[in-house]
Amino acid sequence: MKHSEFARAAVDVLGEAGASSYLSDLSLSGVGYRTANEALAEGYRHQEVWDALVDELGLPASTRWHHRRSLEE
Repeated sequence: MKHSEFARAAVDVLGEAGASSYLSDLSLSGVGYRTANEALAEGYRHQEVWDALVDELGLPASTRWHHRRSLEE
């Protein structure tokens, strides 16, 4: 997952305001209770952070691959 795919998926799934808020404020257990922005800045892979966000928010499993669907359409 590229950074641009991560950013686009976040906005598509969470909305622009939601993405901004969740990425900067929500602590994700899957990446050591860092926010998504902190985890990315510390070198976590984008897919790993996205998976942690999907899990933390209880989003449908299909959301995990949202960035791939937009490429195939």
